[in-house]
Amino acid sequence: MDLCTLRNVDTVLITNGRLYISHERYMWSIDIDGKTYKKPLLLTDYMKFLPKNFTRLTAAYQTPSGNIMLFASNMSYMITYPRLTLVSTWPRSYTDLRIPDTARKVNAVLNTNERRTFVIYDDNVVGEIDDCSMNIVKYYHIDMIFPGIPHSVSSAFRYIDGNLYFISKNRFYRFNKFTKTVTVSGKFDLRIFGITCPRQGLMMQLRDLLSRFVRIDARETSNREEEE
Repeated sequence: MDLCTLRNVDTVLITNGRLYISHERYMWSIDIDGKTYKKPLLLTDYMKFLPKNFTRLTAAYQTPSGNIMLFASNMSYMITYPRLTLVSTWPRSYTDLRIPDTARKVNAVLNTNERRTFVIYDDNVVGEIDDCSMNIVKYYHIDMIFPGIPHSVSSAFRYIDGNLYFISKNRFYRFNKFTKTVTVSGKFDLRIFGITCPRQGLMMQLRDLLSRFVRIDARETSNREEEE
C-alpha cells in the first residue's frame, strides 16, 4: 500500500517532530521536516494489545502528559510514547469515558493549543474530554464548537501551522479556532502536509507548462492585433 494512493486517512498524529498517518491496519511514520517516508508499518506488529479483529484506528491524539490515546471499535487505549506500551489501567470502553452506550461510532478526536480535547461521535455530537479524569465533562452540537464543519468528519487534527484540520468525504477543511471559521477547503491530498507525490509533482509541472503556453499564445495574439 502506497501512502500517495490514499484518498482519505483514518488518523493523523503529530509528535516529537514526526507525522504519523494511519489507514486501515497500516501506519506511516513521516519526517515532519524532510517529508520523507518509508513503507507502512503494520499496527498490530507494534501494538500487540490490539484485538485480533482489529481493522482500523478511528481516532488518536497525544494527551498533555505525553501519552497517546487510541480509539478502535468501541474501546480506547492509552499508551506510552515512544515505547508504545499499554498503560496498566487500560483499555477502557467508550462508556468509561462517558460516551453514551448508544453511540454508533467515534469519528475523530483532537486537542487544541488551548489544551482542550474534543471527541466527535455519531457525526455531529462533540464531547469535551477532561484529560485529568479522562471523562467527557460537556456535550455540544458540532455547529456550536466548529461551525462550518460537515457532519461526517472521518479525521481531525491540529497541524503545525496552529490551525485545526477536518477531513470529510475526501475533502479537507482548515478551521481557524480564533475566528471560528473555515478559512480554506478543498480536495484532500498529501499536499496539505507539504508532501508532493510523484504524480502530483508531474501534474503540477504539466499545469505550469500549459499555463506558460497560454500566456505566450495570448502575448503573440496581442502583438499581431497591434501590428494589424
